[in-house]
Amino acid sequence: MVQRVKDANVIGIVAGTLAATKYRQVLESLKQLMRSHGRKFYVFVVGKLNVAKLANFPEIEAYVLVACPETSLVDSKEFYQPVVSPYELLLSLSHTREWSGEYMTDFHELLQALDEERLADGSVEDEPHFSLITGTLKQTRRYYSQEQPNEQAASSDVTVRCKNTEIAQYMGSAGAEYLLNRSFRGLGHDGEQHDIEPMLAEDGLSGIASKYE
Repeated sequence: MVQRVKDANVIGIVAGTLAATKYRQVLESLKQLMRSHGRKFYVFVVGKLNVAKLANFPEIEAYVLVACPETSLVDSKEFYQPVVSPYELLLSLSHTREWSGEYMTDFHELLQALDEERLADGSVEDEPHFSLITGTLKQTRRYYSQEQPNEQAASSDVTVRCKNTEIAQYMGSAGAEYLLNRSFRGLGHDGEQHDIEPMLAEDGLSGIASKYE
C-alpha cells in the first residue's frame, strides 16, 4: 500500500470524521505535505466509506482516510485504489522517515510528526525512485512548484473546450488529463469527421419486457 501511494501523482483526502479533535489541523498538514511534494490532491466528504462512492473518481490513484483511531484502519482490498491512513501517507512521501515498527493513529502525535517532516524535508527536491510495483525508476509529476506551493494558483486552473466538445487545453487539471488520455471518449468522438444528418426523436415501443406493443 505504501509503495502504491508513493507512486501516485493524484491523491484523494477522505474526511471520515467531522467531530474528532484537531481533524482540521491534520487535514491542513496533509495538504501542506502533498503540496511540498508536488502531489495533486482533492478533499472528499463522503459519509460512510464504501467501494461505490470512491469508484466515482477514477483519476484518483490513492486515498488517505482522516478518521478517528477506531475507524482509520480500512481493509481496502475491495477498493479499486488503496486507502491508507495519514501515517502511511507520511511514510510514503518522507525522504527521512523509515518504517520502525511503530504506528500512529492519535492526531496529536500525527501533527507532531507532520511538523517534524515539514521542517526536515520541506526543501528536498523529489528524485526518481525505484518502484516495487512497476520494477522501474519513476519520476513523480509535480502539480505544485516547489518555490510557490500555492493552492489558490493550482485550483484556478481551467479546462477549455472547443466547439467539437474536445478538450483543447488544460493546465494542471488531473481530471481533464485523465479524460484526455482515455481510449473511449464517447460515440462520434473518434477523431474522424462524420456527416450525420440530424434525426427526429420518435416514440418507441411500450409495454412490459415480455411483450411490447
